[in-house]
Amino acid sequence: EDGIRDKLVTGVQTCALPISLCLRGRFEQHVETFRALGIALTCIDHAGAWGDWRARSRLALLHLRQNRYDIAFFDDLEGAAYYPLLARRTGCAALRETVICVTAHSATEWIKHQNLTPVRSLDEVRLMEMERRSLELADAVRAPSAYILETYRSYGWAIADDAEVMPNFVSEAPPAPPAAPAGSVREIVFFGRLERRKGLFMFMRALDRLKYRLGGITVSFLGKATDETFEALVSHSARWPFEMRVLGGFDQTQAIDFLKAPGRLAVMASPEDNSPSTFLECALNAIPFIACAGSGGEELLDEATRRANLFEPTVDALCAKLLEALEGGAAPGRLSFEPEALRDRFSRWLDRALRSEEHTSELQSLAYLVCRLLLEKK
Repeated sequence: EDGIRDKLVTGVQTCALPISLCLRGRFEQHVETFRALGIALTCIDHAGAWGDWRARSRLALLHLRQNRYDIAFFDDLEGAAYYPLLARRTGCAALRETVICVTAHSATEWIKHQNLTPVRSLDEVRLMEMERRSLELADAVRAPSAYILETYRSYGWAIADDAEVMPNFVSEAPPAPPAAPAGSVREIVFFGRLERRKGLFMFMRALDRLKYRLGGITVSFLGKATDETFEALVSHSARWPFEMRVLGGFDQTQAIDFLKAPGRLAVMASPEDNSPSTFLECALNAIPFIACAGSGGEELLDEATRRANLFEPTVDALCAKLLEALEGGAAPGRLSFEPEALRDRFSRWLDRALRSEEHTSELQSLAYLVCRLLLEKK
């Protein structure tokens, strides 16, 4: 929770506007912290079912109509911007001056594609439509990677050509560490949620191939697992002759401290990802790592790091890179951008979004007039 709070503070302090944040979940303990920074932390109460996405989007609409903010930010995931954007695009007077920005985070259709899970209900179809339309109707779209925008477009989504690609904020980024020599590896750590789309099963198959070459090496799984993946991992690990452990209860700070200990190699094996925070955390904290090439994660790293630390998303390539690290040591990597420059980039993007408001308001006034004429004619 502290990491999420720090990132929010970093982001909202960039805006030269009064800020109100509307979050889900338990956050009462953070209210005073935000208030001291001039930020009003607000909750939109939802007493209904957790997965009633339409009801939650409607509550967001009612909140925006009542408060009439200058600008509102949403993620695509769960489609909370859907009803506010429908209302804004059809001339809702209360939203005429509110710019609605949507971040391409991880829509349900993309998650299902990565996890190879089927669509099981009409409710899921409705949710996927809400998420898609939220991005298509948004006044401004931001994505932490070009990869996720191109993937959405490959689904047939009409994503605006002027969508902004900008990495996520990094909370309290430390100065870039000096170049470090490769260090010996005594522990291999799978770093990330223990699920299919994070490359868990590819990593397990690589361990199957290398199990007799890992004498004296510990393999740890650092991340939260589902009941299904935990059971699969425990069952599969019975074949391994090396020491294995699952560390699922660490928060962000504890995970970083654990990985910073000498002799540990972080492995991020996700074949496709939007903008994995694990890449940022390893690069900023001088943690040796290897990771899958391609998708949004690669965009975060400089060219030298891509050549040295990345492997193609196959079991063969992962095995080869693990052996390379075990024999020659592993080194940290560097980012392709300066975290300190994100504030300026975000400010410029925000200015453009707010300047577009005048033109958007004219279009919405026209839409409102057309709707009135149609209703009167009917």
